[in-house]
Amino acid sequence: MTVYADPLDIATAPVQRLGEVLLVLPESDQDRIIRSVDEMLSRA
Repeated sequence: MTVYADPLDIATAPVQRLGEVLLVLPESDQDRIIRSVDEMLSRA
């Protein structure tokens, strides 16, 4: 099975669908997520 990621689909969502903000991730966690997505996309 081949799986493709569309970064524009991952990064965009209508504000109305987001709902209530429960918390904000610490910057270190945000950086880990960004690095992980970058790693995934760079190996494509």
